Amino acid sequence: MNSRDFLIAMAVHYQGDVRAMVAAILRKEFIDEELAEIHLKSVKSKVLTILDPDYPTYLKESRYPPIVLFYYGDISLLFNKEDNVAVVGGREPTSQGAENVYYIVQGICNRYNIVSGLARGIDKVAHLAALENGGKTIAVLANGIDYCYPSSNSELYETIKKNNLVISEYYGTVPPEKNNFHQRNRLIAAFAKGTLVGEAKKVSGTLITANYTLELNRILMSIPSGNIRDSLNDLFIKEGCPIVTEPNDVLEYLDDEKKSLLCEVK
Repeated sequence: MNSRDFLIAMAVHYQGDVRAMVAAILRKEFIDEELAEIHLKSVKSKVLTILDPDYPTYLKESRYPPIVLFYYGDISLLFNKEDNVAVVGGREPTSQGAENVYYIVQGICNRYNIVSGLARGIDKVAHLAALENGGKTIAVLANGIDYCYPSSNSELYETIKKNNLVISEYYGTVPPEKNNFHQRNRLIAAFAKGTLVGEAKKVSGTLITANYTLELNRILMSIPSGNIRDSLNDLFIKEGCPIVTEPNDVLEYLDDEKKSLLCEVK
């Protein structure tokens, strides 16, 4: 068995847990070849591994780079992070928050691919805004590549699979465990040149994505929410995060000259 197949089998065996995979390899705790072959035959999707020549160099620079990625669609959308913008936010946005995100995304999706997490709320709005306005989108899952969560997004999942990109560290129908979302969010940040916060509450997984964005020295941007009591967006802005009220704001902030416009999230 070659090294690439070994890594894929390990990813299946450890259900995409990159830390568990690394720990097992360091312990030289390998699975036997017969079991590895069973694991390999169970994989239905396409696969990109860290050993592949087209594995993006920029991913190797991130903390805990993904060792194996399962995907459907156009993997070339992942190759250049400079072409991608992440859009994240809460699962229960206000109607105004959703409208704001749609407005911004429809104005930038002819220049940037939109990366998000296929969740309810802001993620779904971002994906749809890209697709409905001639753009491309990348859906990063916190569960197995063959399992759509939430099920209410199944039609969107199938659409993105065909002509865009659905990608995950988790194979098959691995369920969306709580820690998986944390790991998924690090990939959303890693895949993009910058991250736009649509609308989110202070206690939110969006904060995780934002912190990973800053850790990678990427641009973090925020749309004002107007909810002064429980707005992560406005907290970011208070800390110095660039404000986005027009699509052109995103384009300007992502110019090379604007790279100093970063904020530190506490």
